[in-house]
Amino acid sequence: MLGAQNGSESATVAPDSCTTLAFLVLAAALLYLCGAPLETDDVWWHLSLGRAFAKEGLWLTADPLLHTSVGPPIPAAWLSDLLLYFASLLPMGLHGLRVLHVASVAGIMGTAWFTLRRASGSIGLASFAASVFLLLSAYRLTQLRPELATLLLSLLLYTLLLQTRSPPSWLRIGLAALLCGLWANLHPAFPLGPLLIAGAAAGIIAERWLRTNSSAPRLQARALRLSWAALLGLGATFVNPLGSGAHLLFFRAGEASPELSFVVDEWSRLDPFHWAPANLPPGPVGWLAYLLLSFATLTAIGAAVRLWRRGEEEGRLANVDGALVAFALVGVIAPLYAVRFLWLSFFPLLLLVNIARDATRDRALLRWSVALATLLLIFASHQFGQWQRLSSGISLSGYGDPYHRWKYQDRAVRFLQETRLEGNLYNPYSMGGFLGYWLTPRLRLFIDGSLNVPSRVMREYLAIQANSAEHEDESVTSRLDHYAVDVYLGVGMPTLPPINRPWRYTARHLLGNPDWILVFRDMRSAIYLRRNARNTENLKRVQAYYDRAEISFDSEQGLDVARLIDESPKWAAERGLVPMDFERRLLRAAKHEGILRAGLGILSATYHSIDLDERAWRFDATLANAVPTASGPRTRLVGGLLRLGMIEQAQRQARSLDRLAPNDRLSHFLIEEAKIQSTMGEAERRLRVSRMPVLSPRMANMLRGLQAAARPLVDPTQGGSEIFHDD
Repeated sequence: MLGAQNGSESATVAPDSCTTLAFLVLAAALLYLCGAPLETDDVWWHLSLGRAFAKEGLWLTADPLLHTSVGPPIPAAWLSDLLLYFASLLPMGLHGLRVLHVASVAGIMGTAWFTLRRASGSIGLASFAASVFLLLSAYRLTQLRPELATLLLSLLLYTLLLQTRSPPSWLRIGLAALLCGLWANLHPAFPLGPLLIAGAAAGIIAERWLRTNSSAPRLQARALRLSWAALLGLGATFVNPLGSGAHLLFFRAGEASPELSFVVDEWSRLDPFHWAPANLPPGPVGWLAYLLLSFATLTAIGAAVRLWRRGEEEGRLANVDGALVAFALVGVIAPLYAVRFLWLSFFPLLLLVNIARDATRDRALLRWSVALATLLLIFASHQFGQWQRLSSGISLSGYGDPYHRWKYQDRAVRFLQETRLEGNLYNPYSMGGFLGYWLTPRLRLFIDGSLNVPSRVMREYLAIQANSAEHEDESVTSRLDHYAVDVYLGVGMPTLPPINRPWRYTARHLLGNPDWILVFRDMRSAIYLRRNARNTENLKRVQAYYDRAEISFDSEQGLDVARLIDESPKWAAERGLVPMDFERRLLRAAKHEGILRAGLGILSATYHSIDLDERAWRFDATLANAVPTASGPRTRLVGGLLRLGMIEQAQRQARSLDRLAPNDRLSHFLIEEAKIQSTMGEAERRLRVSRMPVLSPRMANMLRGLQAAARPLVDPTQGGSEIFHDD
């Protein structure tokens, strides 16, 4: 008898252990991503606002970061801003933020798992549901933003008020109100708290109305208590610097999304009728998981309602909690409004494991099925889901860095710091927060993730990014002059953007523009100064910078990139202008040591990336002639010829390329460009060429791997100097 009992226990413990182990591995992997070098764009402007609030108070007289704003920033998440800023002041510096991120997400994971464990009565079911929750909310969890407070507080509110079926005590209601008041100062999504509580009360009222048995008094008492909790929680949320104005921010959020096509992950809706793209959240695996979860949830709710109306009381489904039904419906509906709300899938999962509480008891086969489903889900997410995108750029060798150095163009930022340039800066949206943290108040930004700018500024930003102009007063220079921009930061390499992602190649927009002076260049960024009286002192600073390095610089003509490489190849390599082994490759090419050994493709791609196309096309022509069946050199050759205005030659090469690589995305683009540009005027052609791709993503990644590593910037808040040097 005892042996049979032990065998039965072993048959149920083993699958649960397998499921739990899979969940722990997934949780550890996500925590590894959360602890990686900082790469959440918004955390930087939150840090900067926290710094400003700490020094000047909450009611700032002007925006401390943006020169395009019409007023000071709204202190909608002031407490989060201060917490992030003070965390950065700890001895660990920016690494302290990474620790805070890991701790916050671990708290969310633990709260979610224990809540699911209590609802399901099964370690295996809880681990499976928690794994689904982590996969659906991974994109939000891996970003260090005040929104993490919303995730955690939503789970805590449920635990306080709804985890048991009895009416919540007044103590619990008071604690819930305190949480709502705290929430109102941490993140603008705080109205979600009172709304969820009110929805729970409405769900219980609906259950009371639908049921035909004698449970009405108990349900009525619980609904009344929850209504009081919602009212008190709502009242507590008015204790914030904005009062009732803070509530409007939540309901107006996302209104500007049609203008924010570059913020593709924020307010895009989850479309249940179209397959999700692989490189956008939630990805195909998340999309399919959401559909299955929604179907199961709605089916269960429909079945429960039918049982309520028949007056049945036996079984988990008949006794499902109306409050939890309301929460689950929110979790199903919210992602249809914005994919960022997929984390609310926790509540449909909670409903389903509550219903399935007794389903797996003493059923080893079913438990093994749950374990297998967990493993398959994690495998599918790794192979076809968001894992590849979330983990891109993270490596063990760079894990000790405080932030993602490649993403934030820290060489260009270092140059702006070392030269102490002042004035108004034009910058990419994705870099705004980072630049603001390191460069303000000396340089003020055009745009950042706070979006504290008029809608016209956002439209102008998109026009500048695209370098589009139908009239002379719509040129990049006229648009930049309208906002008195002194310093222009262009970024990117000449590659096609990934499908469904915005175009971010702006480094070439001002090339050859007589109104702007090139003062810095590397393979991924370019900095220009406006040629005017305001920049006289800035030009002197740049001249002094190059004089100290004994590098030739003409303040009238700007930086001569070709001359710099020829005269100071080692300095150019150390500053990321060319690969570290560039000089050796040039010597091999000059000695005709063979095209493969000399790496002519790398030489050509390097020159293309820094706008020396007249040098690049000769290498491409040599490669194309030596290896006629290779499409890469001919693709670059077509692009280089178009850049140089040699349209007829480009068209001839394009015809050959069409036979070599008819299905290659970049080749197809350049073949069409060769046809289109032959019908254009010179001005229009220059605009198209400025944003035209030449390199394949593979070649661009090779150049990135060959670029010299730069040391991270020194944080001034940790006692570092404001002037930084590589040497």
